[in-house]
Amino acid sequence: MLNLGEILKKRTTQSPMWKGVTAALVVEEANLVISEIFGEQIREFAQAVYLKNDTLSIACLSSVVGQELKLNEKQIIFKLTSKFGQGVVKELKYLA
Repeated sequence: MLNLGEILKKRTTQSPMWKGVTAALVVEEANLVISEIFGEQIREFAQAVYLKNDTLSIACLSSVVGQELKLNEKQIIFKLTSKFGQGVVKELKYLA
């Protein structure tokens, strides 16, 4: 038998609103992780935009920056997974 706190926690984390909040937090953290890896100047050329279906979309103004992000994809996903848990981000998608 579950207590009231466990029931509310389970129902809250499954709600669409909670998923939207989590997605926004992941995007914000992804931008911090990208800046941490590449430096603050990367913000001019690349920015995480949204999270949908476990795929984080990153807008890139340069194909070179997109390629560098691709090379560091595992590191970015690892840092996000360590903060938000397994399965939140499974892959990155690059928007040119």
